[in-house]
Order: sequence, then structure tokens, then C-alpha cells
Amino acid sequence: MLLRWNKVVTSIHNLASRRAYNLSNNFILGVWNNIARVKSELVKRDIPMSAIIRRTINYREETLFWSDDWLGNGPLKLRFPKLYTLESQKKCKISDHIYDGGFSWSWSRQPLSQQVNRLIQAIGSTWLNSSKEYSQTCDLASNDCFVVDVGRRRLKTTLSGSGNCSFGWLKETPIKVSCFVWRAIQNCIPSALSLNHRGINTDLVTCGECNTDEESADHIICGCSFARFTWEWIFIWCFILLPYFDKTGEVLEFATVWGNCPKKKKVLLGICYGTIWSLWQARNGIIFNQNQITPEKAVDIIKSSVFIWFKRRSNGGIYNWVDWCKSPS
Repeated sequence: MLLRWNKVVTSIHNLASRRAYNLSNNFILGVWNNIARVKSELVKRDIPMSAIIRRTINYREETLFWSDDWLGNGPLKLRFPKLYTLESQKKCKISDHIYDGGFSWSWSRQPLSQQVNRLIQAIGSTWLNSSKEYSQTCDLASNDCFVVDVGRRRLKTTLSGSGNCSFGWLKETPIKVSCFVWRAIQNCIPSALSLNHRGINTDLVTCGECNTDEESADHIICGCSFARFTWEWIFIWCFILLPYFDKTGEVLEFATVWGNCPKKKKVLLGICYGTIWSLWQARNGIIFNQNQITPEKAVDIIKSSVFIWFKRRSNGGIYNWVDWCKSPS
């Protein structure tokens, strides 16, 4: 039964003459199509498949010289398009051009020697195994075996290195607050500027609180004068020197690495979540209810809201209201 299904998949996607990630019919939905799309998703995040899976090349394997990424830096037809145009056999195998004694070419007309030399230098001293079998190894793992956890860690490292904030879910904060903070980091909350980019007409794209700059997610939470005064009061309450924040992710990054006590770090992160949520609520109050509050009033709301969250949801039952009002740390 398994062999029959293998023949069906091979026939539908024409895998006898092309690789699995180059499906012949992208309109056929299913698991196989989703698997093949992984390659393009990894490329979007600057993780080429060749950085994860490395294949051992041999003469008898059906590896295409120009179309397959067998050197690890992309197919040769993309790296040397002029030479590929002059190639008379577009679907030639590696063994058609490389052998023990050197190289053999089949050009429609003679190319420039400099181009051919660059191609030979790119190929370098590639070792070709004359055995019948080929193997695939994972460069991310020490035992050359790919596991999902290793790939996940590599993807997480790449995303954190590209300026994305490592978001942490807190059980003490309501789900709707955590989801909103996560969307704010991605700049996916319905700010005036975001709605305008989506083609939704709004009367103004300027901030409704300061009326100076465009209302983006980062401006609402960090850039607006109302937000800056609120953050200043919050950090004074926490007895922490206020750093300069330009983006929402920078606030959470600071709270994540601040201090050495895990309990205090979690409290500070929860306060940041509550502040971000309250700034959004204050913005909505101005736009929809024409109800403007002061930064001091916003701080009082943040103190009471976060206190209730941790009082009811934390395992420790930790906090006394009087001590909390003095300092949460």
C-alpha cells in the first residue's frame, strides 16, 4: 500500500523529473504541498535549506548540475546565468561535466574564459563519491541527524538576531492582554497608520493624544508624549532608571534581561504588559469617547490592574496593597 501511495504522489507532482520542493502543480493542496513550502519560508528568514541539510554528491545520483543546489550557495543557473544560457543540455547531471580527470563542457558557443574560470573556482575541489548511494546530513546537530528541536532553536536564534523581540507569555496577565502585546510587537494593532496602509480610510493618521506624529503602534506605546510621561512615572515607582525606548520590543527586551531575581523580573514584565495595555485603552478613550486622562491617572490604573492580576493569578498570593503602592520590587 505504501509503495502504491508513493507512486501516486510521484505521479501527481512529477517527482520523477524534479525535486520535491519544486512542485509541478502548486494548486493541489495537501500535506505534501505544505512540506514543500517550508523551503521558501526558511529562505524568507535567511535560512537556506543548504544551511540545514547537506547532501553527499556522487556520480550515480540524479543530481542536476545547473538546477540543484549541490554546492550550498544556490543553483548554479542563478549564480552563472550567462553560462547557463550557453549550456546546450540544461538538465545535465553532475557526472556529465565533472569526472576524475577534470571538467567536460557542452556549450552552444564558446563562452568567455573568465566566466568558466569563475565557475571552476566555485566548484573547487568538490569530492564526488562513486558509490551508488547518497546521504543527507544535518549541519546543525553533532550527530548529523536532523531533529525538529534543533531546527526550532536555529530558527529562534535567527529571529532574535534579526531584531525580533523574544516574547514571553505570563500566566498572571489576561490572555487578551498578552495577545495584544504580542500583536503590538509585530506592529499588527489597528493604529491609524496601520489602517491607512491596509486601505481603510481614516480622518487623520496623526496621534489623537499629541497631534504631532503619525499614529503607529510604536508611537502609541513609546513615542507619544503621553506614553513617555506614563513610562517615566512607572519606572520612578519601580525605582528603576528609565532607559530610552523607541520600539515596543525594546521595552520587553529590557524587562526580560533586567535584574537577577526571576520573581522581580516577572513582576516588571507584567507591569510593562499592563502599561502597554493601558496606553492602548487610553488612546481608545480619546478617539471613541473623547475622554482624555492624565499620565498620573493612567499610572494609578496600571498599579491597580497589575496588582489584581498578580493577586488573583499568582501562586504565591504575594502582595499587600500598601507595600505595592510604595514599590512593586
